[in-house]
Amino acid sequence: MMDMDKILTELSKDRPIFHSEADFQHALAWKIHEKYPDFNIRLEKGMSLDYDKIYFDIFIQKNGNIIIIETKYKTKEIDITVGNEIFNLAELC
Repeated sequence: MMDMDKILTELSKDRPIFHSEADFQHALAWKIHEKYPDFNIRLEKGMSLDYDKIYFDIFIQKNGNIIIIETKYKTKEIDITVGNEIFNLAELC
């Protein structure tokens, strides 16, 4: 249905580093949208499960099929410039 390896490989060429997990989520969702424009994609979609509400980082739906993606973006402390963009990352494990 979706070639995640190809998507991540392409994304890593466009964006080798991200400012935050939210930045990564947005870029990943956008890349998926570019490759699969007919997918319905939502970020931080909440759903009720029994008496709890849970949130999915990236929620994708197409023809009744659902893909849920949970992201993590662990970083080491670094101050670096990539292209013309400055990144100041904290240690987040």
